[in-house]
Amino acid sequence: EACGIADDLQFPKLTPNSCYRKAIQQVFNTGKKDTGRPMAVVVEDSSEKIVHSIVMSSVVDDANDAVSAKDAKFRTELKVGFDKEAYALGATAEGCLVLEDPNHPLAEQLKTTYLELAERYLSYDIRVAFQAAFRKWDACPVLPHGGLWYIPSSRADKVRAWDRFMRGLGLVTAVIPTFDTAETIESLQQATRNGLESQLEDVLKLLGMYAAEGETVRTTTLEKRAEEFDALRSRAELYQAILGTTVDDLTAKIESAAKRLAQDISARKIEEDEEERRAAAEKASARAARKAAKTPTAA
Repeated sequence: EACGIADDLQFPKLTPNSCYRKAIQQVFNTGKKDTGRPMAVVVEDSSEKIVHSIVMSSVVDDANDAVSAKDAKFRTELKVGFDKEAYALGATAEGCLVLEDPNHPLAEQLKTTYLELAERYLSYDIRVAFQAAFRKWDACPVLPHGGLWYIPSSRADKVRAWDRFMRGLGLVTAVIPTFDTAETIESLQQATRNGLESQLEDVLKLLGMYAAEGETVRTTTLEKRAEEFDALRSRAELYQAILGTTVDDLTAKIESAAKRLAQDISARKIEEDEEERRAAAEKASARAARKAAKTPTAA
């Protein structure tokens, strides 16, 4: 907060409930295929608690190295769980974890992973939070894996604050000034264009997935994607103004996709309003019917 960038950071919420589920996924096999790890089987997932049985399997392979399920033997090693009621009453993250046998190696492994997730941010969390902040600062990844970013000089105060914060954590950073040469500008033009294309492709893929899911996608989710189109449009204009990046075709694609999405959102809102009116009318009709049933009829 002292660095002036607190509002730009969005670290994931460290809720013990979600951390327990994540720890189960990291330590145990929760899928159908045998991964060589013990299987975590859900026994109960209610408003009071979550309970998993940790099951070990012994699978025998035949001559063709195919798994023979009929030869598999299973045994329950222990049960573990998360106490939702204790969490609601303000128990610590460790106090919410339930282990049938705390000294079992698998229980110790789960506890270590769970507390690591629940009590402190990892380097991955910090990286994700800052990459999200970089995008707020109109940054663009120069390398595909995101290890090098171009940030416009108008955000220099943010970059300096970020550098101080990271060094305060004992992490090594490198803030490299860009020089106004033809080679540098050309490289940044290509990098910013590639970045915009990649981000646009990501949003379009999400919209394609939403289209497949149909009405199960919330209107608010679509509105967030519309905000991303606005951010992409602003970033494209900025890169064009600062670096001369060619973005006319990308801007056209953004505008076209944003227009289609706006029409979809508008149609959904009309349908939702109609559904609300129908539901209100049905409730009013039901109330009137109940009232009429209670009114005595004159002889």
